[in-house]
Amino acid sequence: MEFPTLGKQCSYPLCRQLDFLPFTCDDCKDSFCLEHRRPGDHECASAQAHEPTKGGHTATCPLCSQILPVPAGQDTNARVEAHISSGCTKKSAIKVHKCDKCKASESFPIICKDCGNNYCLRHRFFSDHACTRRLAPPRRQVAFLIDSHITKTAVKAK
Repeated sequence: MEFPTLGKQCSYPLCRQLDFLPFTCDDCKDSFCLEHRRPGDHECASAQAHEPTKGGHTATCPLCSQILPVPAGQDTNARVEAHISSGCTKKSAIKVHKCDKCKASESFPIICKDCGNNYCLRHRFFSDHACTRRLAPPRRQVAFLIDSHITKTAVKAK
């Protein structure tokens, strides 16, 4: 046998098959092959004690959208009502940001870096909302142009 530590034997006494991908029973914690993986297939004594607690489903709260576990045998409506009465808080609505030019609404702010106003996707560029502060070039750019012009004229004069 090349891989003596790989895999486990099925714990079911009548099987004992070597399985390289064994299943572990949630109740008895023993390892089983594919054929005996379910508690009913290997006559699990622990599973019969836990049988009533297994199962169930989930429900979603209509106010806060929280997922609620509903155990087997419990009414879904009763579980949701108990959650709401225990202090469920309504989910806040999405904040709406209105465009300063056309009053269209967006779910996120688009703020112009130059004038600081909020705009929609259609008016987000300075040319689309006639940004008054963008028409004049930034001061750094003006200073650079003046400096480069002075340097060029000084080089030509030499």
